[in-house]
Amino acid sequence: MMKSLVIYYSLLGHNKEIAENISKDMKYDILEFAPGTMLRCFQFFLRHKKLRKLAGKVDLSQYSSLIACGPIWGAKPAPAIKILLETVDLNDKSVKCIFTYTQDHGETEKFLHDLMKKKGVDSLDIQFRNLHSC
Repeated sequence: MMKSLVIYYSLLGHNKEIAENISKDMKYDILEFAPGTMLRCFQFFLRHKKLRKLAGKVDLSQYSSLIACGPIWGAKPAPAIKILLETVDLNDKSVKCIFTYTQDHGETEKFLHDLMKKKGVDSLDIQFRNLHSC
């Protein structure tokens, strides 16, 4: 039987809370994708090679579905989540993305649809949660 995984990146804890609630309610496995500490968050913009290396170690072979939770930074997915989704093998997986934002989620939906089409993902669900309305 194939399982489901919730993977998240959370700098301030909002996405961690979302992921933990989903994992608990749905009995999904959970994994934090934590490529650095809060103090190093701005290095992510310059250190994509490190992020790709870390993302390449994430093995999704035992999962049939993935829920990715992460923040929107500057109207785009945070680099950690963006690179994770670009790097991991999502072929034949059902993918759901939950993004939190405070101002605008910009072109995130178009980016995700284009990326998932390139990666052969047929089932994609995207949700946005405005942190100002929570």
